[in-house]
Amino acid sequence: MPVFQFVIVRLCVFLILGILTAHFTSISFELVLPVLGGLLILFFILWKRAHQKLFQDHSFALICYIMFFWIGITTYTIHQPQNIKDHYLSKHSQKSETKSPILQIKIKEVLKPTLYNNKYIGNITTVDGESTSGKVLINTPKDSTFLNLNVDDVMLITSKLIPFTAPRNPHQFDYGAYMKRLGVYRQLWVQHFEILKHKHEATSIQGIASKLRHHLQYKLKKHGFNNDTYAIINALLLGQRQDISKETYENYAAAGAIHILAVSGLHVGIVMLIIHFLLRPLERFPHGKAIKLILTIALLWCFAIVTGLSPSVVRAAMMFSFLAAGLQLKRHTNPFNTLFCSAFILLLINPNFLFQVGFQLSYMAVIGILLFYPIFSKIYDPKTWIQKKLWDVLTVSIAAQLGVLPLSLLYFNQFAGLFFVTNLVILPFLGGILGIGLLVLLLAAFDLLPFLLAKGYSYLIDLLNSFIAWIAEQSTFVIDGISFSLPQAFICYVFFFCLATLLYQYSYKKLCLTLVSVLLFQGTLFYHKMTTNNLETYVFHSGRNTTIGVKQGKLVTYYSTVDTTLLPQRSFVDAYLINERATIDDIKPLPDVLKINQKLIVVIDSLSVYPNTNKKPDVVLLSQSPRIHLERVIDSLQPQLLIADGSNYTSFVNRWEATSKKRKHPFYHTTKEGAFQLKYK
Repeated sequence: MPVFQFVIVRLCVFLILGILTAHFTSISFELVLPVLGGLLILFFILWKRAHQKLFQDHSFALICYIMFFWIGITTYTIHQPQNIKDHYLSKHSQKSETKSPILQIKIKEVLKPTLYNNKYIGNITTVDGESTSGKVLINTPKDSTFLNLNVDDVMLITSKLIPFTAPRNPHQFDYGAYMKRLGVYRQLWVQHFEILKHKHEATSIQGIASKLRHHLQYKLKKHGFNNDTYAIINALLLGQRQDISKETYENYAAAGAIHILAVSGLHVGIVMLIIHFLLRPLERFPHGKAIKLILTIALLWCFAIVTGLSPSVVRAAMMFSFLAAGLQLKRHTNPFNTLFCSAFILLLINPNFLFQVGFQLSYMAVIGILLFYPIFSKIYDPKTWIQKKLWDVLTVSIAAQLGVLPLSLLYFNQFAGLFFVTNLVILPFLGGILGIGLLVLLLAAFDLLPFLLAKGYSYLIDLLNSFIAWIAEQSTFVIDGISFSLPQAFICYVFFFCLATLLYQYSYKKLCLTLVSVLLFQGTLFYHKMTTNNLETYVFHSGRNTTIGVKQGKLVTYYSTVDTTLLPQRSFVDAYLINERATIDDIKPLPDVLKINQKLIVVIDSLSVYPNTNKKPDVVLLSQSPRIHLERVIDSLQPQLLIADGSNYTSFVNRWEATSKKRKHPFYHTTKEGAFQLKYK
């Protein structure tokens, strides 16, 4: 399986290596362009020399790889906000965080709301009248006094640009890092009185598409679909998942069918095949093939636009545009060429795609299919058409699952054991579900949707939801709480690639590489086991409650003011246990005095009573806003450190912090600095 024989594959790999190098290192913006210019000059000199030489050497290939490596560095560097001349961060970063400037913002995307807030992505077009660019997250209260915003709404507001807070507990999800990968570096918390002006102007492609989606959604709602059915139709056909209930979403995740709800390569591929089939009669006319190709690609991108032009849809539309051209021109195009061509173009346009989970999952799923499907298809030769189709669905599902397995374990810490059952039942009918759905959508748009068709489609979606719910109930087959590190995921992919090449064509060298990858994976497990036996103590950050965790080896004892049945449900507890590969040994009420390996922690809670200890405490933990005279506490207990956790009133903490600063005594606030780790010698 000579994957790297294709030039575009090798160039794309070096481009990715360049992007990764720029991401993990600090390279001066003033350096990248002159070096790129020098490499381009050297490239043209060696290119001309290569054409004149009878016997070629490797110098031209080497400079090509170096140049595309540096192109990766360059394209990543120039996309950073500090290097974009008119980005609001490079112009107004400090001023906008200390005062409330006047911002003009155009809404670009409507996000899924939280329990109390609506969320939007907007583009800042001016700051205090000066032209700028750059995306920002907008949070607005979910109440009757605040109108819901739409794509292309323009607002003039006065509000502070606030940085995203870092995760306050170990191993918690870093929302700020996630938003940065989407090109969003600041957020706004907007109240209704901060909006100076508001107007709507649907001028962009996204705005027109949003208006069309709202029209289609309004037409669908008129036909009486219940909430869950409407939410799934909205997700499948229009790419909008905001209305899906938490229970339904969790059912699809547990059943291994979450990919169905996100419009991506699977949906775009099915739509392309439907369009390809419907436009086949055009081939009979003069220039019909060219017209068919143009219409196929145009309709494919129309579908992408209507569904919101999400990164996953853009990636899929780009990839299937190449594939459609290959199919129509009857040229044998290797799928690896098509795949890496689309990735190459997208990464040149936006290198941050590389760090988005959706980008990684979609491309690794396709790579998994290209690597393993041909191998699986040779294992068994079905005799009948139905057996062949079922075998194809099964093998494609397993191949795709192998492609995304390391990433799924890395990001989601779970594996749906019945994914193959879900795919065997759903995938053969998904084309029909989407095809009928597009017909329903088209007829509903013109008020021509028959009652029986609407009722039948509603029943079909309800049947789909019921089947997914039944699969999700088989909790025995859902393996969650799996800890998987980035090195393990990388080594796992190396193993899969080595295994695939070995199965294609056996050789002793390939066998050795496969076995070495297995040994490397075992080495990561051994390393983690050797480093988890240390004693570790954290004072976690938690609003309204106090929790201390003591880990010895793989067992954790929690001391908390939270009820013992509720504490394991807290997200910071779950994240810590999974990533440390630990389990709960015991949950105990938080005592007034806690001694851990010669370290003494004294807790002062809302009762404001503190014990007299023979030994000076290492830590005094202030919990539940005690009414105390802090200077008297310092003089009486003489602790090495004062800690105030998230259960205290802000006004109390500010007063304690001022007192500690006055007394030059160490003070730690978990709300500002995150969970505190007690150090042992």
